[in-house]
Amino acid sequence: MIDILVDIHLAEGISNDRKFHRRFEADSVDLINPIFEKYGVTREMFDTTMYMYSRYPNLMDEVYNEVLIDLNIMLDENDQEQE
Repeated sequence: MIDILVDIHLAEGISNDRKFHRRFEADSVDLINPIFEKYGVTREMFDTTMYMYSRYPNLMDEVYNEVLIDLNIMLDENDQEQE
């Protein structure tokens, strides 16, 4: 679940960039469905899992803490490569 959420946030971050919208005409469904395919899940499976996690806020916090850690590691690695 963490890997899926990381990829979704990366895709949404990229697609929110103005340069992206100038070059491509894609909406979030076009970007999210390949992520589900990559991990072998359907939209329904993802939505059901998110619903279950939302019933347990402490568990959802733990999941999102891991997502944020992974995204921050990627950001740090990217910053180091650019230096």
